[in-house]
Amino acid sequence: MLKTFLHELQKKPGRISIEQYNQEIDEAMEEVKRAEVYSHDEVVKRSKS
Repeated sequence: MLKTFLHELQKKPGRISIEQYNQEIDEAMEEVKRAEVYSHDEVVKRSKS
């Protein structure tokens, strides 16, 4: 059990670097510019189906 716990713990991502954070923000901003986003209502509908 302890081995499984430690193995799973190692799989979880830790903190990300500032560079990775900035890259993810830039990618998200590009998605918004391309209108690849969901409205709140669309998210609610998708979560119920």
